[in-house]
Amino acid sequence: MRRLAVALAASQRAASARTNLRRVSVLAAVVALAGVAASPARAHAQLEEASPAAGAVLDRAPETVFVRFTDSVSVVSGSLRVFDSQGRRVDIGTVQKPGDRELRARLRGGLPDDVYTVAWKAISSDSHPIRGAYAFTVGTRQANTDGIADEVFDDESSTAVDAALAITRYLGLALILLCVGGATILAFVVDPPQQRSRVLWSALAVSAGLLVLASLAWIALTGVQAVGLGLDAVFTGSLFRDVVETGFGRAWLIRAVLAAVLAVLAVVSARRRTERGLVAAVFLASAIGVTPALSGHARTEGVFAMTSDAVHTLAAGAWVGGLAFVSLLLVAAAGDRWSLAASVVPRFSTVALVAVAALVAAGVGNSIVQVGSMQALWETTYGRLLLAKVALVVPLLLLGAYNNRRAVPALRAGDPPAELRRRFSRVIATELAIMALIVGVTSALVAEPPARAQATTSDGEISGG
Repeated sequence: MRRLAVALAASQRAASARTNLRRVSVLAAVVALAGVAASPARAHAQLEEASPAAGAVLDRAPETVFVRFTDSVSVVSGSLRVFDSQGRRVDIGTVQKPGDRELRARLRGGLPDDVYTVAWKAISSDSHPIRGAYAFTVGTRQANTDGIADEVFDDESSTAVDAALAITRYLGLALILLCVGGATILAFVVDPPQQRSRVLWSALAVSAGLLVLASLAWIALTGVQAVGLGLDAVFTGSLFRDVVETGFGRAWLIRAVLAAVLAVLAVVSARRRTERGLVAAVFLASAIGVTPALSGHARTEGVFAMTSDAVHTLAAGAWVGGLAFVSLLLVAAAGDRWSLAASVVPRFSTVALVAVAALVAAGVGNSIVQVGSMQALWETTYGRLLLAKVALVVPLLLLGAYNNRRAVPALRAGDPPAELRRRFSRVIATELAIMALIVGVTSALVAEPPARAQATTSDGEISGG
């Protein structure tokens, strides 16, 4: 009787732990989505108005040049400059910001008749560096200004910075998925008392620690890219502060702080596993999973898009990051791998099924918002990347369905045949490879303005990012 009472008590504690984890997951989602709902709807910034206007012919030189955008922008070094037909700067070098969407630059006095090029650059509220140029004429003199703005922008381009930011973006997204997936597996798939969970806690600590570095690097490189400097400027404090003062910059900084706390928690939990530590890990990972919705395209499109993006990231983390952690657990189990798979794989299969349903629903909703029309799917870079992502997701869904139908029942029954073991391992390896490609395509999507913003540029505009 005593043994039975102990067993019942242990069972009740485990059930209570699962219930508490479900409650905290719901609470984390509610808190995160409340933050999403509180954010204002915006759009990818484009040039809306300029004075003098593009192509204008003036009797005398203006005292100032003024540009207004469709959304708020952040000022970087040299955000608004004016050049004569010889490529010499004629502004005094100080940029004023009368409003969130406006930039103003004062010109030197006594400017002669000439054709002047206005070149502007800033950071849009969706974190994309934007730039453009146009020309106006003073007097009747005509001059060829072709190539002046392109020359200015080409001088500022840095392939090394672009490559470093692309790598950082890829690693950052992958690490977010791993943090969400790791917490999901620890909370809902692996029994907390198991000694095997230590390797998962350690992997979660490493993932969160690397995410701290990736998030900080993301901030620094975005500032450097916007200004047009090289990698040697990555530690410039003023550029870092300029990005942090933006909405998306604060989201990246918050992500770094959350990841740092999660890393410390995971290190402690690897040695001393407690229910409170597990609950905290789920909460922190959920909050980390929401940060992309607060720093990317979705934050410019309103509550629906941000909610869809948050759900999309959390579901992708549970599926993609979860599969990576399950694979790590099975590899670490060595000779005990298949007996462990009998309990772990069916549980993860249930989690993955729910995650995939949420992933597809949220992805469709967000795509409708970001693309806007069927034509934009193949006429814009964003649309073509989205099609490539869908093309990779379809075989991934088929592989998952195959495993769920064939491998999971055999693993649950215990002692699966050698051929099924080999097939199961090959399918998992293939899934992980495809998932890595999908993260790469997603990181490219993050770097592109939404399809609706790529349609056309303003009349007279040489370049408009």
